[in-house]
Amino acid sequence: IQTSYLHPNGADIEVSANFASVHAVVQVLGYFHEINGEDIAAADSSGTISGGLAVGSGSANYTTLASRVVTVPVNGRVVIMGEASWSNNGTGFLGCRFLEDGSEVDFWWWDAGDSDGWIDQHQNRFYHKTVSAGTRTYALQCYRFGGTSATAYYRNVTVMFFEEDL
Repeated sequence: IQTSYLHPNGADIEVSANFASVHAVVQVLGYFHEINGEDIAAADSSGTISGGLAVGSGSANYTTLASRVVTVPVNGRVVIMGEASWSNNGTGFLGCRFLEDGSEVDFWWWDAGDSDGWIDQHQNRFYHKTVSAGTRTYALQCYRFGGTSATAYYRNVTVMFFEEDL
């Protein structure tokens, strides 16, 4: 590849190659669109919460591990990313979910690690969905299924926005 640069209008990447080839493969790994600083702040993570948080037992006792408010400027897609490190005491596992404005949009099971009192199981999850323009609140919640306790550390929710006309 000879050159790779951001197109002058800020909306595309142009890649130039200067070689003779029978077969050439080019993979674009991202899409870039010029947005203002306000949009970046609205779609960025504000940081990881490192302190421990005990998770409730049973599906009636979801515990919010982290949440994020995002203002989406136009219709498009969001990628929701959640993560946490776990210290588990006793057997059991975790039922977890992402919420958008209080409604469940994704559910999965996480392993809280072994029963040794150490933080030894880091989990992450990604989910994408369409979204309309406006302000949304996204949350990562979990509950403990079995076991005597599970504590979440280094928990975070990050939301990335992409315009629909990719």
